[in-house]
Amino acid sequence: MDITEKIKQESEKLIETLKKIPYTSHHSHNLNEFFAVAIENFIERPKEFKEYNHILYNNLSKILNFDLLEISPYTT
Repeated sequence: MDITEKIKQESEKLIETLKKIPYTSHHSHNLNEFFAVAIENFIERPKEFKEYNHILYNNLSKILNFDLLEISPYTT
C-alpha cells in the first residue's frame, strides 16, 4: 500500500471517529469546521477531551506531533 492510499484510509477512519462525538456532531457535515472544533478542544481542554474520546485525542496528537498532557505542567 502506498502512502497516498494509507493517508486516504486513515482520513476516512478519522472522519468516522469525528462524526461520533456528540457535543460537536452539528459540525460533522462540515469537516473543516469540525476539525477546528476538535483542535480547539484538544488545546483548551486536553484532559477532558482525552477522557471523552481517547482515540480522537491520540490521533490529533499524532497529527499535531505533540501531546499537551505530556508536555504541559498546567494540565495536571
